[in-house]
Amino acid sequence: MSCNEWERGTIRLPLVEYRKVRGATISVRNIRQENILRAAKTFYAAFQADVRAKKVDRQKAYTDLVDATFRDSDDGWRFDVLRLVPFNHTKGTIRLPVKSDEKRMYVRKSGTVHCGEASISFDNDTNAVSWDVPENNRARQAARKHPVALKFFNLLSNVSWTEGTGGVLVGNDEYNKDGDIVGDGGNYITAAYGPVGARERKLKRGGFDGR
Repeated sequence: MSCNEWERGTIRLPLVEYRKVRGATISVRNIRQENILRAAKTFYAAFQADVRAKKVDRQKAYTDLVDATFRDSDDGWRFDVLRLVPFNHTKGTIRLPVKSDEKRMYVRKSGTVHCGEASISFDNDTNAVSWDVPENNRARQAARKHPVALKFFNLLSNVSWTEGTGGVLVGNDEYNKDGDIVGDGGNYITAAYGPVGARERKLKRGGFDGR
């Protein structure tokens, strides 16, 4: 069953923990980018070999290779690899992936990591990290399954929080918006972290949000 939903929020971390989460998250992202580039280069070589050996229509060769290569892959992996080797319908060729496609990030700098449609943004000035999932069908569910997001939330769950740190993630979904009883319809807390998050959740429970 479809369900349009979104989620976002900013969490402030203790300095040492912030650096740990930032470094580990960006490292996982960089490794994934390396693997994506490697897979794209393998795909490119296979396409060139198929065209030379089989003498078949290039569009068909590309389509068949996509089906064979990504039969057991998730949509996110397939999209990330194929965006580096798109098919040119006019020339009948595909793009050659290059080293710069990795777009490596520095583990010690502020920056934004993309997890499909979702994003994780690190701000060194405030030791804060923001999670943002734009509204779409099953968007939260899909975003949380992304390999980089899985690592990020695992790290968050193991942070040693201090007073004044933490925060909440807030979201909403189409079924909640359609509620017809008192308190329904408003945004609700989807996750709470640290002392700040605990206070926010307690405050909300004093109102109508019992999630």
